[in-house]
Amino acid sequence: MNHETLPAQGPVDANVSLLACPFCGGEAEYATESVRSGYGEYESTEKYHVVQCKACHSNGRRYHQKHLIHFTIHTVADFRNNPLLRAKVEDEYEAYCQQTKQLSVDAWNKRANAGIQARP
Repeated sequence: MNHETLPAQGPVDANVSLLACPFCGGEAEYATESVRSGYGEYESTEKYHVVQCKACHSNGRRYHQKHLIHFTIHTVADFRNNPLLRAKVEDEYEAYCQQTKQLSVDAWNKRANAGIQARP
């Protein structure tokens, strides 16, 4: 199986608040990664959300974003017969994409020692 990682698309939202890298203290950035796999008619591109350090290139957990076709149970015919359904599902999918992005940011910002007081 052929796997190819496409270049990260860089920061998506300037409003994302990220902590410094826990390893080197460097600045972190949110990015999306597209990974192409398969061959010919079986080729597909998967999208991942990730936060990574600009300095040491360490990264947090990658979260996979489902394709719209795998997100909904509705068929193309359902969308053709009901344009309002399509708009509703697209809004739900956009909320899902934002939630997936937030999961990657939350994973990066989570620290094992958060809230733990040092011994005197």
